Amino acid sequence: MIPYAKGDLIIAISGSGSTKSVIAVAAKGREVGYKVFSITPNDQSDLANVSHEVLVIPAATKNRLDHETKSVQPLSALFDQCVHVLCDAVCLDYSLTESISHERTYSKHSNVE
Repeated sequence: MIPYAKGDLIIAISGSGSTKSVIAVAAKGREVGYKVFSITPNDQSDLANVSHEVLVIPAATKNRLDHETKSVQPLSALFDQCVHVLCDAVCLDYSLTESISHERTYSKHSNVE
């Protein structure tokens, strides 16, 4: 089991902001003292409501909300790609800035689902 502590961070991602399993993990995490940061195109969603901070990526999802960027890609492909590139860039920048090895990163990785 990977250790966790009050004040740890959960990054919750949902293209709709209403994915029940993601909301459940975020809500439980917040209840036990995690900081919850969500990434979603919908800042009025249930996920946003249980989060401490919300990053809105207004890329097209399967819901095709009015404020979302238009795309010819099916379903939530554009949102998923944007999130993947963003998270990759953040992790790479942090690991280079802080000289964090793959081994250390892996030892801190957790999947609470």
